[in-house]
Amino acid sequence: MKILSPNEKIVYLRKKFKISQVELTQGKFSRSYLGMVEIGKTNFNKKFAKAIVNNFNTILSNRGIDERVELDYLLETKDEQMKKISDNFLQRIETGEDIETIAHEVEKYIHEYNIDTKIELYKKIADTLYTNHNFKESLYYYLRIFNDIIISKNNKILSEVSLNIIRISYNLENYDEIVRLEKLIRYFLEEFEEEIRNKIIFNLGLTFYRLSQYEESLEYFKKLEYIKDRETVFRVQSMISLVLRGLKEYDKSLFILRSLLKKYEENDKKILINMYLLELYKEIENIEKVKYYFRKNRKLLDVHINDVDADYLLKHYYEIANTALYLNRNEIAKTYFERLMDIEYDDITFDLALEYRFNTIEKLLSLYNKKDFHKARKLFDKYIKLLNYKKDFIYGYYFIEYFNKFNYKENIEKTIFKLININKHL
Repeated sequence: MKILSPNEKIVYLRKKFKISQVELTQGKFSRSYLGMVEIGKTNFNKKFAKAIVNNFNTILSNRGIDERVELDYLLETKDEQMKKISDNFLQRIETGEDIETIAHEVEKYIHEYNIDTKIELYKKIADTLYTNHNFKESLYYYLRIFNDIIISKNNKILSEVSLNIIRISYNLENYDEIVRLEKLIRYFLEEFEEEIRNKIIFNLGLTFYRLSQYEESLEYFKKLEYIKDRETVFRVQSMISLVLRGLKEYDKSLFILRSLLKKYEENDKKILINMYLLELYKEIENIEKVKYYFRKNRKLLDVHINDVDADYLLKHYYEIANTALYLNRNEIAKTYFERLMDIEYDDITFDLALEYRFNTIEKLLSLYNKKDFHKARKLFDKYIKLLNYKKDFIYGYYFIEYFNKFNYKENIEKTIFKLININKHL
């Protein structure tokens, strides 16, 4: 569908029906005036529009053409047409129509949208993709409108889009994108609503922590210390303890963790704090404390496993298994790595969850001996499922290595054949 101004529609209709300017005037106005209208040098009023519509319809009727030109169609401006089109797109998104089909259609009008319409449409597409866990596509559409949002000076939308870009980029481990965005929004933060501003600040603190830029991370987390909400205090102080550990300020980190243990009685929080203590003592190589918290954390997890969120459980099992390796307790390590792989999931939305599982595959295969053959076969089936989320075939080599080590030649051939076929279809 072409988006035309009223002036352009006259030209379009003339050419469509092969009507000359002289013929269209019907002696009611001059050809030169019509020419000025058509090239946009003169706008016309409703009276002129009615005359043009009557002339078009008279000519079409005389030629026996069963079509009519409507006055409303001729007078409808580009903005009015785009409003109808954009409203239709928004309605289709709301009704759950395929978002990728709609997004493709939206692109056809990219040069016609005014800035506000473009922001509204692309944000709605991005929000829907985000809700559907299609994070990479969602990020693409958020970034398409980011500069437009800054130009529009709409701080509410800027804060919402900034938060989602940060969350997506963090979970995709695209930290450079967050650092780039941080430089752009730094001076807008104080203008954002408090709740969303604090979420952005927390996520920026997380990002700089992951980048090992501990001073910058600490600066952001310190901005949140004024908040007295109990849950927020726990999250912020927990992260500050990790940042201080990164800065090798172990005594300060320990002080915070012990303070949190005294203040919070919830089982999931106690488990998390004790896990941080285990990590800290491993880092400073205090073996006795490592052994103590290793035993304590295993007991806490076994007793209170139902109180732990699945994503945290994944991390806890991974940490206990690696600590078992650190203490040369290989059978315990194997048990907890296997428990990690047994955690059920319908979908994996974040790269860190994949990283734990892929790394666990490598470590289990290094721990398995010949009698663990059937476990290795089951582990391979789980690996195949993970390939739906990330094509990381290097771990297939570890299976081949394992089967070769114990002379399971038939399984080597089956493994290679299956990986080749999967690679063709992914």
